Amino acid sequence: MTDDRSAGLYPRYCLHLSPTFNTWCLLHASDIHALISVPEYEVQNFYFHKNLPIKWARIVGIVVAIDDFPGRRIYTVDDSSGACIECVVALKTPPTSDTSAPKSDTTGWFSSNRPQPQPPADCVDVDVGSVVDVKGGLATFREEMQIKVEKVKILRSTAQEVELWERRTRFRDEVLLQPWVLSQKQIRKCKKEEMGDFPGDDSEEKRRKKEKRRAEREKVEDEMRQKADAVAAAAAAAAKEDRYLAYKLRKESQRLPKPFLASAATGPTIEEDKYRIHKLRRTGARSFGRRTGAPGGLLRQVLDDSIREKADASGR
Repeated sequence: MTDDRSAGLYPRYCLHLSPTFNTWCLLHASDIHALISVPEYEVQNFYFHKNLPIKWARIVGIVVAIDDFPGRRIYTVDDSSGACIECVVALKTPPTSDTSAPKSDTTGWFSSNRPQPQPPADCVDVDVGSVVDVKGGLATFREEMQIKVEKVKILRSTAQEVELWERRTRFRDEVLLQPWVLSQKQIRKCKKEEMGDFPGDDSEEKRRKKEKRRAEREKVEDEMRQKADAVAAAAAAAAKEDRYLAYKLRKESQRLPKPFLASAATGPTIEEDKYRIHKLRRTGARSFGRRTGAPGGLLRQVLDDSIREKADASGR
């Protein structure tokens, strides 16, 4: 069913939030025929139940007819909902071999050995009366809904069929009969994401600026890391040089001549002796003068001789 009205439908960029989007929707055949086709969404093969977008359908029923056409086979499935649905399967032609060629039969006519188109492997055993679980995409042919078959499974027991009936009822109650409502915040977010997919808009410009700032930040971090490595290398070289200088000083101190060390060791002693001799000379001169009333010539001579001997010893 085609309807030009799109009131109540969300924009295309919000459809992925629907619980029926990109999902096998287990439906009745009558529900499929009641879906609405909106021209704005026909390109994406979306049909709508209320405002829920449906693209992939799944039905359970019995095959009541099989029709072969060039390149396709149609299974008519009845699920006891009051309507039947056509399920279309594309036939594939097997590749021909080079050795195959027309041969004449006993009557003189040529018969062709060209292989005939075959259905997919999962449809080979499907026959009238088979109970099938069909999955496929929705399509319209001559204003009638069809299913382009993707997968077919033959149900071998009633228990499997009943289980799918229960799942179909639960899907109808929990999804199809529940209102699908989006908040304005969700719609704005979807619109922003949709606009971000087009080049040249604000979001693309922001993304480029963000990447540029990140690249600049990484560049600054690399420069700082290189500077820190250079400072650490310089400090290590300076420490190594200091250790080398200390080693050289220690070696040079071990190679100094012994006389120099001896003279350096006796230097402070000579100075102390000179100062002590000076004090003794002054003290002795004063005491001798008081005793004799004359300068202490003998004491001065003795002290001078002692100083001279020590000076000569230090000079050697």
